[in-house]
Amino acid sequence: MTNKRPQQSSTNGELTFVDSLWKTANKLRGSVESAEYKHIVLGLIFLKYISDAFIQRHDYLEQATKSPENLESYLMVNATNKNLGKLIDDAMAAIEKENPKQFRAVLPKIYARSNLDHQTLGEIINLFSTIGVGTEEAISKDILGRVYEYFIGRFAQQADYILTNPPFNDMGWGAERVVGDVRLKYGTPGQYAHYMWIQQFIYHLAPNGFAGFVMANGALSVGGQDGEIRRKIIEDDLVDCIIALPVQLFYTTGIPACLWFITKSKAQKGHRDRRDETLFINARKMFRKVDRTHNEFTDVHIKTIADTYHAYRGEEGVPAYKDIPGFCKVATIGSISKNEYVLTPGRYVGTEEVEGDGEPFGEKMERLTAELAEQFKKSEELKVQIKKNLEVLGYGL
Repeated sequence: MTNKRPQQSSTNGELTFVDSLWKTANKLRGSVESAEYKHIVLGLIFLKYISDAFIQRHDYLEQATKSPENLESYLMVNATNKNLGKLIDDAMAAIEKENPKQFRAVLPKIYARSNLDHQTLGEIINLFSTIGVGTEEAISKDILGRVYEYFIGRFAQQADYILTNPPFNDMGWGAERVVGDVRLKYGTPGQYAHYMWIQQFIYHLAPNGFAGFVMANGALSVGGQDGEIRRKIIEDDLVDCIIALPVQLFYTTGIPACLWFITKSKAQKGHRDRRDETLFINARKMFRKVDRTHNEFTDVHIKTIADTYHAYRGEEGVPAYKDIPGFCKVATIGSISKNEYVLTPGRYVGTEEVEGDGEPFGEKMERLTAELAEQFKKSEELKVQIKKNLEVLGYGL
């Protein structure tokens, strides 16, 4: 990064650098985890913002022994240094030390310990040096906020998997504040936040990504506004799998729960075309008792459920999928609509088959009827004997 005044960041209000910035920063993908990658890039943007803002106060900062401006110049000079990650961490630490009230323990210091390509990191540093995000002009146009918004949106287009456990039955979540929000494509949810969260996940999901999340059972069958939202989500063919969970599975709540798996594309390469299909799994009886108030899945339970889902998707290395009465069933959108768009797995999987003993039904009924008649006869004989015994004791009925 440089100590020269940055170039203009926008033209006629349009950002002119973000695409090239994204392409450069995106080279880091693959060398670090996605979640960490986001913090690495956004941390550098914030570092550049601080540097630009401090340049505006150059005369004041000259008195500092080790001003952030000098640190930034140092990073620019050392952009090809193999220890660049540590130098960035040191810069972050120096800024916190100079400004303990504003930045104490808040700036990311993850560049030295991350599995980063120092050459790519240097390219990003050099590119950032040409961008102004903290100058007076940039601040007046909120360039920092717009860059952050751009990057967050690009991360979301990339963020493939969403795995989350949102709060159960969250009431008073502020529906009045999000009326017309673009994330609520299917409608404004009712009293509970279930379908606020679900629509949030759908909105941020990549075109070929998957979302897996825990949800209270009430979301499967609730009516009203939420029921209408659920209908639209189902008709858009987004629901890939619903799994009913055992009771008392979580330590934080006793509310019955389920797992949802959602995808925007059921026909992506490498998987079976599952358009117009949803897999229902009833795993409510699959648990091991831990104590009086808690149950848990065993490794066998988890593997059985996972293998069933992978088989449904047509993945290699697992047996071909088949419906199992009482456990799993693939249903079409048409059959779901006939069930009023309720997603409770029990409505679709049916009851478990009981293995037959080979005895013809007619013969079995004759045998059982004869046995029952014999039991009735013995019951009458026993009743007569009890009455006699009571009479002998002087307690006749």
